[in-house]
Amino acid sequence: MTWEYQWAVLLLPLLAACVNSTTATPTVAVTAVVSPAITPIATGASLPMNGSPSVPATPTSAVTPTVSRNPTPTPRVVDPLIQDFILELNDQGVPTRLMGRMFASDNCMIEYESVLHGYNSGKGIEFGFGNRFDLYPFESEQLATEVASKIPPDAECRGGSRMMDSVYESPYFQCGALIAFIQIPDTRLQSTFEELCGPPFAQTVVRFPAIN
Repeated sequence: MTWEYQWAVLLLPLLAACVNSTTATPTVAVTAVVSPAITPIATGASLPMNGSPSVPATPTSAVTPTVSRNPTPTPRVVDPLIQDFILELNDQGVPTRLMGRMFASDNCMIEYESVLHGYNSGKGIEFGFGNRFDLYPFESEQLATEVASKIPPDAECRGGSRMMDSVYESPYFQCGALIAFIQIPDTRLQSTFEELCGPPFAQTVVRFPAIN
């Protein structure tokens, strides 16, 4: 037996054992998975940094303010005492018309200007003319008497912030809890006040007579 044959006899069993112990690893075909295209849900929504989508603002139509060209003025609340007195004047045949907010027309009553109710009487009141008289209501007749007692008979009051001199002999009347001042008196108006309230407790002195 030659040496080549001896080596072949020895190697064949070894080769057979190696072939049997080796397991072939099968090859698995891998199929590529393609992700579908991502479609945005809402194109109008923005995604802030915290990950929560913000709600898009809803457009609103512009609101045009309505401005009244002729606003209705707030009517002035007239004190009940004055209402009753005005009714008495009307019963005496003296027509009157309530004026707007007025300044005191004399020096003695400037302190009580906030409660002043100015009226016109006589001819032309429907056009804003007439003879003006002022009414001042007080809480009680006693308080009105205290105020009247501070006005001198010649109505020379210089304590106010405005200096006014009368061109008429303008009388002051106390009518219960009211004090009345007739700025531009006439015979009928003054006689009606005297009938309802008694004689005047003060009267202005004419320093600059009116030019007729």
